[in-house]
Amino acid sequence: LFILFIEREYHYVILYIKRHKKYFSIYKKFKGKDKMEKRTVHISVRQIVEYVFKSGDIDARYSSLSAALLGIKIHEKLQKKRKKEIKKEGGIYESEIKIKTETEYKDVIFEIEGRIDGLKTIGNEIVIEEIKSTSREISEANKIHFAQAKCYAYMYALLYDKSEIGIMLTYCDTQDMEEMIFEEKFDFCTLKQFFYDMIEVYYKFEKFCFDMHMERNISAENFSFPFGEYRKGQREFSVAVYKSIADGKDLFAQAPTGTGKTVSVLFPCVKYFSREHEINTKIFYLTAKNMTGEAAEKCMRLMNESGLKAKTVVLTAKEKICLNGETSCYPQKCGYACGHYDRVNEALYDIFENEYLIDREKVIEYAEKHNVCPFEFSLDITSAADIIICDYNYAFSPKSRLKRFFSDEAEKGDYIALVDEAHNLSDRARDMFSAEISKSDVLSARKNVKNKFSPLYKAISKLNDHFLGKMHIISEDEAVVERKFPEELMYCLEDIVYRINEWLKENENQEITEFLFKVKDVIRIAELYGEDHRLMYIKNGRDMTIKIINIDPSRLMREMSGNLKSKVFFSATLIPIDYFMDIFGSEEANYIRLSSPFESGNLCVITDTSISTKYEHREKSYAAIAERISSFIKGKTGNYLVFFSSYEYLGRVYDIFTQIEPGIKIKVQERSMKESDKGIFLEGFREDTQETLVGFAVLGGAFSEGIDLVGGRLIGCVIVGVGMPMISIERNLIREYYDEKSECGFEYAYIYPGMNKVLQAVGRVIRTESDRGAALLIDSRFSQSVYTKLFPIWWKDIKRANGNRGIEKAVCDFFGSGVE
Repeated sequence: LFILFIEREYHYVILYIKRHKKYFSIYKKFKGKDKMEKRTVHISVRQIVEYVFKSGDIDARYSSLSAALLGIKIHEKLQKKRKKEIKKEGGIYESEIKIKTETEYKDVIFEIEGRIDGLKTIGNEIVIEEIKSTSREISEANKIHFAQAKCYAYMYALLYDKSEIGIMLTYCDTQDMEEMIFEEKFDFCTLKQFFYDMIEVYYKFEKFCFDMHMERNISAENFSFPFGEYRKGQREFSVAVYKSIADGKDLFAQAPTGTGKTVSVLFPCVKYFSREHEINTKIFYLTAKNMTGEAAEKCMRLMNESGLKAKTVVLTAKEKICLNGETSCYPQKCGYACGHYDRVNEALYDIFENEYLIDREKVIEYAEKHNVCPFEFSLDITSAADIIICDYNYAFSPKSRLKRFFSDEAEKGDYIALVDEAHNLSDRARDMFSAEISKSDVLSARKNVKNKFSPLYKAISKLNDHFLGKMHIISEDEAVVERKFPEELMYCLEDIVYRINEWLKENENQEITEFLFKVKDVIRIAELYGEDHRLMYIKNGRDMTIKIINIDPSRLMREMSGNLKSKVFFSATLIPIDYFMDIFGSEEANYIRLSSPFESGNLCVITDTSISTKYEHREKSYAAIAERISSFIKGKTGNYLVFFSSYEYLGRVYDIFTQIEPGIKIKVQERSMKESDKGIFLEGFREDTQETLVGFAVLGGAFSEGIDLVGGRLIGCVIVGVGMPMISIERNLIREYYDEKSECGFEYAYIYPGMNKVLQAVGRVIRTESDRGAALLIDSRFSQSVYTKLFPIWWKDIKRANGNRGIEKAVCDFFGSGVE
């Protein structure tokens, strides 16, 4: 190889090595040491400065789109003003100047770019202006802003051979346009030293991350499927995931229980790491519930133990990881928040040098060791982590997504989202793009600031007046729906935000801060408002709620996931697939439907269509359903779950069932159960039971999906009804919208969401190859084609058994116990 290289046949060598995988890691190491080829890093001035000069207080303030747009307007206004001023002085003022330079440092070529807000030229004097809009009173220059201006000054002086250059840092008040200016001059040598000092600090981190990623890539290339052999459908699934990622397309995968979905999506992503050029690749494993996140953690732990060198971080909600007793992010009240940024870089090096799987416990351990905020620390870890396990919100919600990856200014990379239990995302997406605020919130906030700050009190009162104006025209417990979001309401909300920020300069108040979050949430969603939204005024007694409702999340799902190269949506119940593709805005995605890896004869599905569970017929159905449950459980002693569409329905049938079967052991799902109570509920479902246990639960609740009761822990379930959501104004708005769009409003609003709950509940019965169980579906609508066409392909030989005797016989025949 060395001789060939000397003979200038380098490229042929590379092609040969690439074709022979056993030499691939040698090639990687060889190339990494090649002094003739330096790697290139594209980065902005802002990214370098923010890493090197991390500073400031941790609090929950965040800007909205309106604030950003206001900042742009202020910039433009100030720049026009400068042009007139400098022209009068005989000079020239230029604005929004793009600047870019290459800086070689050791084995890296940094391609650094930025944009100069203003450049003032008067004679031989050159001044770089950096403009910042603010609603806070400024007493001194922020070191990050000043460092940014110094970088631009150095880059400009380098490009145009200037020996001296001035800096003007201008803060402009968003309300009255009052300016606070900080000026200083620097010679070229001073600016160069400052710039390279920053490059040296950033290079250390960049080299650290690069080495981690190279180690990851080499280990990924040599990594084999961690379970040795594939289950039925797993190889096909993994290949489809890899191909979709490589092609930059979305994938929808309908993969039944037992497919091994978690490893089937993570393994091809791991193999994708080994691609030569994929250094800045991140995998976001997105979940709706902790249990599915735990499956991903377990899978990554196994992969690490099998030789993979990838860094995984698990994000935990702030309130669940806070070490401060109460979640108060004011530095005066939290020692972890105060000075966090001064200590966090060393904490990052420490945890990455010693850990691969960074879960909640590890985050807390290192946060305590380095005295940093665990929540902010976990967010910083994501910058260099390879796999990020987190809630859907971190990727898609405009209120809480990770801006460092998903904002317009974010660093670009090959970001891939693996969306687990994707059937849950449809309603969650609508919630992400909706927001509300109530009159009681407004009155409480106004009371809190009464006689304390008159401008804020008046601003909140204007919002209350808006509520009062609507209350007079809306009847009790009714709602009014509007298609447009009123401009006067937006002005009112933005004025409140400005006044609260002004007041919080001198005051601390947790209630007002929380009120600020609610107002900002409404503003943020109002800024995204479109034809796929509706505005509702809902009157409830003396209170009223203003709610922005998202009806169709497809547009915003596309917008929010713009930085994602590929998304993989997977679930056992993505039925019908066209519905989910439409809802998630991925109509051109790839699609794969896998058959069950288990024997079809292991599941016995029985339908009883002789009973109507429609709301108007329920009163007559209670006794008959209790009898059907009794017949169903007589087929075999064991553990059963019975699912209802509501707690009220559950309670009425439960009362009759306990009279019919007084000796049967029963567990009942309660409203708002704690995690410990849910654990106790599930502990009752024992493998070696000698008696029958029946659990009464609700569809779509904690026990209808995301739980594994393997083997004899669960041998059957009864589904009462088609899971249809309760009729409501919001559901009817969805129905009307999709009737106008595609004449499928009832299906989108009611049928499909309901049937997904049914399918998930039935999926609790068969969890492994050795499981055998039965499912009884009770509702007259299960005979209609609109429902039967949604039955999965692995439900084979469905039995219709209308009546108690027919049900008992079907179950007994399946379990082999027989009935005369």
